Amino acid sequence: MDAHRVYRVVAEQGARGFSGAVLVQQGADVVLAQGFGLANRSEGIPNETETRFGIASEPSSSPPLPLINWSTPDN
Repeated sequence: MDAHRVYRVVAEQGARGFSGAVLVQQGADVVLAQGFGLANRSEGIPNETETRFGIASEPSSSPPLPLINWSTPDN
């Protein structure tokens, strides 16, 4: 897996408003671990790999959380 390609894809999503933390692993190897966007927009605090995200019940009008699983079975 090409870490630069993965970073470009996530950075492109960041330009479209994605804000969060990304962890991509291939087996035990970390390919990419980075925060994107802001954790707190009003104070300009950036997301980091250690950012804690509040998970709570929200109105049904909120958009779904995008998750991508590019895993393949280990042989």
